[in-house]
Amino acid sequence: MVKNTFPDPEVGTFFNEHFVNVQFDMEKGEGLDIAKTYSVRAYPTFLIINGDGKLVHRGVGYLTPDKFLDFGGKAINPEFQLGTLTDKWEKGDRDDAFVQRYLHALTDAYDSRGEQVAEYYLANQKDLTTKDNLDILMEYGMDPSSASHKYVLANKDVLAKEKGTDFLNSFAYSYFMKGRKAKQSVDDIVREV
Repeated sequence: MVKNTFPDPEVGTFFNEHFVNVQFDMEKGEGLDIAKTYSVRAYPTFLIINGDGKLVHRGVGYLTPDKFLDFGGKAINPEFQLGTLTDKWEKGDRDDAFVQRYLHALTDAYDSRGEQVAEYYLANQKDLTTKDNLDILMEYGMDPSSASHKYVLANKDVLAKEKGTDFLNSFAYSYFMKGRKAKQSVDDIVREV
């Protein structure tokens, strides 16, 4: 980020116009308290915090200049801000388009609440094969230990038809890796898949 993204002139202009920008090492000094307060678990993490200390938006991981500008654009737009979306969810908004936006924000933030939201969303879908629903299944349903995985299992044939062999390979790989970590035999793993 320091080498490729922060020096980009468009990034600098945008972020300096919209935010007061600071950088902290989350493993020492003031960064330790910030990391604890905002549950920072991965690096780099980008926090957009308002003047009251409330988290407005979060992003995680290396972002190219274009992706970082997209992150910044979402951070100033209440329709995409993680904090605003979380408030709407907690107040009971369950509109499909809203929940999809919320899931994307949770994914971008590596927020563990995504699994619970995805399970709710998937349980209320009539057609899991729409592009949006397939994307959500690929994000939240591939881990055999996830609650959303049951929707993948129940619709494996339809999903494989829609997604093709890449879907099946990802699905099988998820099982294989979980089984290998649990020291299962390859034969037992294959029977599960």
